[in-house]
Amino acid sequence: MSAIITICPYSVPASRASWYQPITIGLSKMPTLYQADLSPFAARIRIQLRAKGIDSFDFVLPPGGLGSDEYKAINPTGKIPFLDLDGTGIAESAVICEYIEEKCPQPSLLPDSPEARAQVRLLVQCVDMYITTPMFKTIPLLEQGESAKEALGLLLAELKAGLGYLNEYRNRSGLAGERYAIGDQLTLADGAIAGALFFVINFAEAMLGLEDAVPADLRELYETLKDDPHVAEALNEIHVAAEAKRAGG
Repeated sequence: MSAIITICPYSVPASRASWYQPITIGLSKMPTLYQADLSPFAARIRIQLRAKGIDSFDFVLPPGGLGSDEYKAINPTGKIPFLDLDGTGIAESAVICEYIEEKCPQPSLLPDSPEARAQVRLLVQCVDMYITTPMFKTIPLLEQGESAKEALGLLLAELKAGLGYLNEYRNRSGLAGERYAIGDQLTLADGAIAGALFFVINFAEAMLGLEDAVPADLRELYETLKDDPHVAEALNEIHVAAEAKRAGG
Protein backbone atom coordinates (compact mmCIF):
# COMPACT_ATOMS: atom_id res chain seq x y z
CA MET A 1 0.00 0.00 0.00
CA SER A 2 1.30 3.44 -0.89
CA ALA A 3 2.20 5.76 1.92
CA ILE A 4 0.29 9.01 2.17
CA ILE A 5 2.72 11.91 2.25
CA THR A 6 1.36 15.23 3.41
CA ILE A 7 2.96 18.00 1.39
CA CYS A 8 1.18 20.90 3.04
CA PRO A 9 1.78 20.98 6.80
CA TYR A 10 0.42 24.53 7.06
CA SER A 11 -1.39 25.11 10.34
CA VAL A 12 -4.91 26.17 9.44
CA PRO A 13 -6.46 29.01 11.48
CA ALA A 14 -9.77 28.04 13.08
CA SER A 15 -11.50 30.77 11.10
CA ARG A 16 -10.55 29.03 7.85
CA ALA A 17 -11.14 25.44 8.90
CA SER A 18 -14.58 25.40 7.29
CA TRP A 19 -13.20 25.77 3.77
CA TYR A 20 -9.62 24.50 3.96
CA GLN A 21 -8.88 20.81 3.46
CA PRO A 22 -5.48 19.21 4.23
CA ILE A 23 -3.71 18.34 0.98
CA THR A 24 -2.12 14.93 0.58
CA ILE A 25 -0.74 12.89 -2.28
CA GLY A 26 -0.80 9.11 -2.33
CA LEU A 27 2.84 8.31 -3.04
CA SER A 28 5.20 5.49 -2.23
CA LYS A 29 8.05 7.95 -1.68
CA MET A 30 8.75 11.63 -1.18
CA PRO A 31 8.31 13.97 -4.15
CA THR A 32 11.76 14.41 -5.70
CA LEU A 33 12.88 17.81 -6.93
CA TYR A 34 15.87 17.60 -9.25
CA GLN A 35 17.64 20.88 -8.71
CA ALA A 36 20.90 22.63 -7.91
CA ASP A 37 21.55 25.44 -5.45
CA LEU A 38 23.14 27.57 -8.18
CA SER A 39 20.00 27.61 -10.34
CA PRO A 40 17.76 30.69 -10.02
CA PHE A 41 14.91 28.59 -11.41
CA ALA A 42 15.26 26.06 -8.61
CA ALA A 43 15.73 28.86 -6.07
CA ARG A 44 12.24 30.22 -6.68
CA ILE A 45 10.79 26.80 -5.84
CA ARG A 46 12.83 26.55 -2.64
CA ILE A 47 11.57 30.01 -1.66
CA GLN A 48 7.98 28.92 -2.27
CA LEU A 49 8.31 25.65 -0.34
CA ARG A 50 9.87 27.35 2.68
CA ALA A 51 7.32 30.14 2.67
CA LYS A 52 4.61 27.48 2.82
CA GLY A 53 6.39 25.41 5.45
CA ILE A 54 6.69 22.39 3.15
CA ASP A 55 9.61 20.17 4.08
CA SER A 56 8.62 16.85 2.52
CA PHE A 57 10.44 17.23 -0.80
CA ASP A 58 13.65 15.35 -1.52
CA PHE A 59 16.17 17.72 -3.17
CA VAL A 60 18.64 15.88 -5.42
CA LEU A 61 21.16 16.79 -8.10
CA PRO A 62 20.41 15.54 -11.63
CA PRO A 63 22.12 12.14 -12.00
CA GLY A 64 24.96 12.32 -14.48
CA GLY A 65 24.71 16.11 -14.59
CA LEU A 66 22.66 18.51 -16.67
CA GLY A 67 22.04 17.29 -20.20
CA SER A 68 23.38 13.80 -19.52
CA ASP A 69 21.75 10.75 -21.07
CA GLU A 70 21.12 9.41 -17.59
CA TYR A 71 19.22 12.52 -16.56
CA LYS A 72 17.39 12.81 -19.90
CA ALA A 73 15.87 9.42 -19.12
CA ILE A 74 14.11 11.29 -16.29
CA ASN A 75 13.58 14.71 -17.91
CA PRO A 76 13.86 14.76 -21.73
CA THR A 77 15.27 18.31 -21.85
CA GLY A 78 18.02 17.50 -19.35
CA LYS A 79 17.29 20.76 -17.52
CA ILE A 80 16.41 21.67 -13.95
CA PRO A 81 14.23 21.95 -12.01
CA PHE A 82 12.13 18.85 -12.54
CA LEU A 83 9.58 17.49 -10.07
CA ASP A 84 9.08 13.72 -9.93
CA LEU A 85 5.85 12.69 -8.24
CA ASP A 86 6.50 8.96 -8.03
CA GLY A 87 6.76 8.61 -11.81
CA THR A 88 4.65 11.58 -12.86
CA GLY A 89 6.96 14.39 -13.94
CA ILE A 90 6.46 18.15 -14.00
CA ALA A 91 9.01 20.33 -15.77
CA GLU A 92 9.63 24.10 -15.92
CA SER A 93 9.91 26.17 -12.76
CA ALA A 94 6.85 28.35 -13.41
CA VAL A 95 4.68 25.26 -13.96
CA ILE A 96 6.04 23.57 -10.84
CA CYS A 97 5.34 26.68 -8.77
CA GLU A 98 1.77 26.86 -10.06
CA TYR A 99 1.29 23.16 -9.27
CA ILE A 100 2.52 23.62 -5.70
CA GLU A 101 0.29 26.66 -5.35
CA GLU A 102 -2.76 24.64 -6.38
CA LYS A 103 -1.89 21.66 -4.20
CA CYS A 104 -1.07 23.79 -1.17
CA PRO A 105 -2.97 27.07 -1.52
CA GLN A 106 -2.25 28.41 1.97
CA PRO A 107 -0.36 30.49 2.79
CA SER A 108 -0.83 31.83 -0.71
CA LEU A 109 1.96 33.21 -2.87
CA LEU A 110 -0.62 34.69 -5.21
CA PRO A 111 -2.66 37.82 -4.42
CA ASP A 112 -6.41 37.72 -3.90
CA SER A 113 -7.67 39.58 -6.97
CA PRO A 114 -7.53 38.17 -10.52
CA GLU A 115 -5.90 41.40 -11.69
CA ALA A 116 -3.08 41.19 -9.16
CA ARG A 117 -2.58 37.48 -9.88
CA ALA A 118 -2.29 38.28 -13.57
CA GLN A 119 0.38 40.89 -12.79
CA VAL A 120 2.37 38.36 -10.75
CA ARG A 121 2.26 35.87 -13.62
CA LEU A 122 3.19 38.59 -16.10
CA LEU A 123 6.30 39.49 -14.10
CA VAL A 124 7.32 35.83 -13.83
CA GLN A 125 6.96 35.39 -17.59
CA CYS A 126 8.83 38.62 -18.24
CA VAL A 127 11.74 37.36 -16.13
CA ASP A 128 11.82 34.04 -17.97
CA MET A 129 11.46 35.41 -21.49
CA TYR A 130 13.37 38.67 -21.44
CA ILE A 131 15.94 38.39 -18.64
CA THR A 132 17.13 34.88 -17.84
CA THR A 133 16.93 33.70 -21.46
CA PRO A 134 19.35 36.25 -22.95
CA MET A 135 21.52 36.27 -19.81
CA PHE A 136 22.26 32.56 -19.87
CA LYS A 137 22.75 32.56 -23.63
CA THR A 138 25.83 34.70 -22.99
CA ILE A 139 27.64 31.94 -21.10
CA PRO A 140 28.75 29.77 -24.06
CA LEU A 141 29.82 32.91 -25.94
CA LEU A 142 32.37 33.86 -23.29
CA GLU A 143 34.69 31.05 -24.38
CA GLN A 144 34.67 32.25 -27.99
CA GLY A 145 36.46 35.52 -27.32
CA GLU A 146 36.52 38.25 -29.97
CA SER A 147 34.66 36.14 -32.52
CA ALA A 148 31.53 36.30 -30.34
CA LYS A 149 31.85 39.95 -29.31
CA GLU A 150 29.04 41.18 -31.56
CA ALA A 151 26.65 38.38 -30.58
CA LEU A 152 27.45 38.97 -26.92
CA GLY A 153 26.73 42.66 -27.27
CA LEU A 154 23.33 41.95 -28.82
CA LEU A 155 22.39 39.61 -25.97
CA LEU A 156 23.45 42.14 -23.35
CA ALA A 157 21.36 44.80 -25.08
CA GLU A 158 18.43 42.37 -25.09
CA LEU A 159 18.97 41.70 -21.39
CA LYS A 160 19.05 45.40 -20.55
CA ALA A 161 15.84 45.94 -22.51
CA GLY A 162 14.22 43.05 -20.63
CA LEU A 163 15.06 44.64 -17.30
CA GLY A 164 13.38 47.79 -18.55
CA TYR A 165 10.27 45.82 -19.53
CA LEU A 166 10.10 44.23 -16.08
CA ASN A 167 10.47 47.59 -14.37
CA GLU A 168 7.81 49.24 -16.54
CA TYR A 169 5.30 46.40 -16.18
CA ARG A 170 5.64 46.53 -12.40
CA ASN A 171 5.44 50.31 -12.16
CA ARG A 172 2.51 50.61 -14.56
CA SER A 173 0.52 47.91 -12.77
CA GLY A 174 -0.46 50.31 -10.00
CA LEU A 175 0.04 47.37 -7.62
CA ALA A 176 3.75 47.58 -6.82
CA GLY A 177 4.45 47.09 -3.13
CA GLU A 178 7.05 48.78 -0.96
CA ARG A 179 8.76 45.52 0.04
CA TYR A 180 7.54 43.12 -2.62
CA ALA A 181 7.01 43.14 -6.37
CA ILE A 182 3.21 43.16 -6.21
CA GLY A 183 1.25 43.99 -3.08
CA ASP A 184 2.45 43.73 0.50
CA GLN A 185 3.32 40.04 0.71
CA LEU A 186 5.71 37.54 -0.87
CA THR A 187 4.48 36.21 -4.22
CA LEU A 188 5.76 33.92 -6.96
CA ALA A 189 7.03 37.02 -8.77
CA ASP A 190 9.45 37.81 -5.95
CA GLY A 191 11.12 34.41 -6.14
CA ALA A 192 11.59 34.75 -9.88
CA ILE A 193 12.86 38.33 -9.70
CA ALA A 194 15.25 37.78 -6.78
CA GLY A 195 17.06 34.85 -8.40
CA ALA A 196 17.33 36.58 -11.76
CA LEU A 197 18.61 39.86 -10.31
CA PHE A 198 21.26 38.02 -8.30
CA PHE A 199 22.80 36.88 -11.58
CA VAL A 200 22.28 40.19 -13.36
CA ILE A 201 24.07 42.11 -10.60
CA ASN A 202 26.80 39.57 -9.83
CA PHE A 203 27.36 38.25 -13.35
CA ALA A 204 26.11 40.55 -16.11
CA GLU A 205 27.10 43.77 -14.34
CA ALA A 206 30.14 42.64 -12.36
CA MET A 207 31.72 40.28 -14.89
CA LEU A 208 30.37 41.27 -18.31
CA GLY A 209 30.50 45.02 -17.79
CA LEU A 210 26.82 45.68 -18.45
CA GLU A 211 26.70 49.12 -16.84
CA ASP A 212 23.57 50.47 -15.16
CA ALA A 213 21.64 47.39 -16.21
CA VAL A 214 19.19 47.31 -13.33
CA PRO A 215 16.75 50.25 -13.09
CA ALA A 216 16.78 52.02 -9.72
CA ASP A 217 13.31 50.77 -8.73
CA LEU A 218 14.27 47.14 -9.40
CA ARG A 219 17.55 47.51 -7.55
CA GLU A 220 15.67 48.91 -4.56
CA LEU A 221 13.20 46.02 -4.77
CA TYR A 222 16.08 43.54 -4.82
CA GLU A 223 17.56 45.07 -1.67
CA THR A 224 14.24 44.87 0.18
CA LEU A 225 13.61 41.31 -0.99
CA LYS A 226 16.87 40.28 0.65
CA ASP A 227 15.25 41.16 3.99
CA ASP A 228 12.71 38.38 3.51
CA PRO A 229 14.14 35.30 5.29
CA HIS A 230 13.03 32.82 2.62
CA VAL A 231 14.52 34.90 -0.18
CA ALA A 232 17.69 35.56 1.81
CA GLU A 233 18.23 31.84 2.43
CA ALA A 234 17.86 30.98 -1.25
CA LEU A 235 20.16 33.81 -2.36
CA ASN A 236 22.77 32.70 0.14
CA GLU A 237 22.58 29.18 -1.29
CA ILE A 238 23.16 30.57 -4.78
CA HIS A 239 26.09 32.64 -3.49
CA VAL A 240 27.72 29.67 -1.74
CA ALA A 241 27.28 27.48 -4.83
CA ALA A 242 28.69 30.21 -7.08
CA GLU A 243 31.75 30.63 -4.85
CA ALA A 244 32.31 26.87 -4.81
CA LYS A 245 32.06 26.72 -8.60
CA ARG A 246 34.48 29.62 -8.96
CA ALA A 247 36.95 28.02 -6.54
CA GLY A 248 36.74 24.72 -8.38
CA GLY A 249 37.25 26.32 -11.76
